[in-house]
Amino acid sequence: MIKIPGYKLNVTIDFLNSFTPITQAVGALFEVIDPLNYRKYSDNFNSMADNTPAKIMRTTSRNCFLGMAILVDLYCKLHRDSRDTTDGWVADVAFGEFQGGHLQIPQIGFSFQLNPGDVIFMRSSLLLHSVSEVTSGNCIGVVFFTHESMQD
Repeated sequence: MIKIPGYKLNVTIDFLNSFTPITQAVGALFEVIDPLNYRKYSDNFNSMADNTPAKIMRTTSRNCFLGMAILVDLYCKLHRDSRDTTDGWVADVAFGEFQGGHLQIPQIGFSFQLNPGDVIFMRSSLLLHSVSEVTSGNCIGVVFFTHESMQD
């Protein structure tokens, strides 16, 4: 059981509700990209939301990821997200006005300049990736994920 003071829970719920259009868009895109995994993630999400405090994340029928990280001006070295679902997906959404903050995936030879509103899906437990420094402005990244331990 998760114990959260009432006011913090209300702020969290308000935030999640305000983020519903983004959550819906990410779910719809995921369903187009990989319908079988979308269904698996969605079924898992609904099972967890029915039986755990994850129910506060249920803001739309398109919810499918059990984790969300909000990252500000993230800079990170080359790594894999080893706790994420093996062969699974994460969705990265960029917000703000900024320069730099490239998502780099050397295994496939790509470096992406994320722009506000961009959504990138990737297999973060399989692909080595890094994010370069934001050189001006502020970048807010929202990463939707499901850790392997969250699978039922």
